[in-house]
Amino acid sequence: MHIQIHIHEQGFLQHQRHAFSNRFTLVSELLQNARRAGATRIELRYDEDRQLLTVHDNGGGLADFQKLLSLHESGWDAELCAREQPFGVGFMKCLYAATRCVVQSGRQVADIDTAAVLARHPVEVLAVADTASVPGTRITLHGINLPGLVAHVQRLCRGFAVPVWLNGQLLPRPLAEAALTLHDSPIG
Repeated sequence: MHIQIHIHEQGFLQHQRHAFSNRFTLVSELLQNARRAGATRIELRYDEDRQLLTVHDNGGGLADFQKLLSLHESGWDAELCAREQPFGVGFMKCLYAATRCVVQSGRQVADIDTAAVLARHPVEVLAVADTASVPGTRITLHGINLPGLVAHVQRLCRGFAVPVWLNGQLLPRPLAEAALTLHDSPIG
């Protein structure tokens, strides 16, 4: 008798939410993805009352929307994968934290009902008019309940490599700026 690994896909998709112990991890994943996409500016808008979080970056954009829903397949180039070892699960955290995710990049948009997509229903990626085109990528999460998010993002961005605006205010990055200064040290 031989046995091999088997994944019960529906069970995996429904219960994976329990693997993400920190509810704020989705923010760090979205920031990290924006940085990896070459963003030089990231804007976050959070409305706690409306339970709405928008992350908009000016990076290279998202060419293949399928990568959002492809587990353990990040879509980054070989050099970045060798340097950073991305897991390819970051966007999944959004699916477990929000009721709806709207992703727009360039002239494409996907409006994702998270319960439906986790039940393996397809999501249509639509084309939008040039006038509605978005530079970089904008992700809007609906039904997101993250009390204390503002303080968490402020701490998180203290050493982040890319400038981040939160609700219109540029966040201080003293640790990132200090990392840009060269110092004599045993490692150079």
